[in-house]
Amino acid sequence: MKQLLTIILVLLLGNVFAQLNTTTFDKLDSLQAIEKKPVYVFIHTTWCNICLMMEETTLKDKEIVNRLNSHFYVILFDAETESTITFLEKSYSNPINKTHELALFLTNNQTVYPTSCFLKSNLEIVIKKEGLLKKAALLETINMLLNY
Repeated sequence: MKQLLTIILVLLLGNVFAQLNTTTFDKLDSLQAIEKKPVYVFIHTTWCNICLMMEETTLKDKEIVNRLNSHFYVILFDAETESTITFLEKSYSNPINKTHELALFLTNNQTVYPTSCFLKSNLEIVIKKEGLLKKAALLETINMLLNY
């Protein structure tokens, strides 16, 4: 009986919660060599409540997750990470433990949290949306980029 309840619970939760397949900037070149895809970068911080709200709602929505996982490489980027990151053959860091240089580059030095940044498969930034995106707005942006 416990096994049956466990199986039912897993199946139900699998339909309610969807999970993004994420990657990192360091892996983008090798992934793009295998399959060219546009990139979705979710720029956030650990202290941003609106970022957390978007992560827990919009970015866990089954339809959003399916579209992103099917058509994009997804990067969840903490804008205050202390890691050095190489992107487009340039190294970016966070030398004074504030906003990471790559976050500044992606947002054109205008950081707003969260920021959803869409890149074409050649890694050119084509769309940047600031603030909380709900399901309809994110789907519209995804569809616009896929038809670009």
